[in-house]
Amino acid sequence: MFCNGLFGSCKNDDNIALFVDGPNVITRKSNFDLRAVIKETSKSGNVKVAKVFLDQYASDKLIEAMTNQGYDPRICISDIDVALAIGVMEQVFNPCIGKIAIMTTNPELLPVFNKIKEHGKKAILVGANDTLNVDLKKAADALILVKHKNWRA
Repeated sequence: MFCNGLFGSCKNDDNIALFVDGPNVITRKSNFDLRAVIKETSKSGNVKVAKVFLDQYASDKLIEAMTNQGYDPRICISDIDVALAIGVMEQVFNPCIGKIAIMTTNPELLPVFNKIKEHGKKAILVGANDTLNVDLKKAADALILVKHKNWRA
């Protein structure tokens, strides 16, 4: 959602766009309560956008679960990193968003963090301390640490 500015400025540095790199985060090994991720992220501002990027093999049950947890699931037929980067850049140019949070373990997204900051937005890295990439930690303006939840088969 973009603001057209017809009714004044909607600039709000506390508004957050949250992006989740599904295949790198949603696994049995690194299992997170993604509803808690939104809750933790909202401590840093107002989460206005919450998208999870999933690959083409995501089950209907997983897609439904993501929707029920407050996310807008995006199914990617090609490279998820590219789709996530495009989604982030859309929000970089959204005047209503001041912070962009990305939950990922993928160091290939380092240039995305740099672009967020180049455009005057705050870059936030979300994840568990034991899964975060050192270079991404250094590139981020802030960290939001979340805990793994116990997996129930």
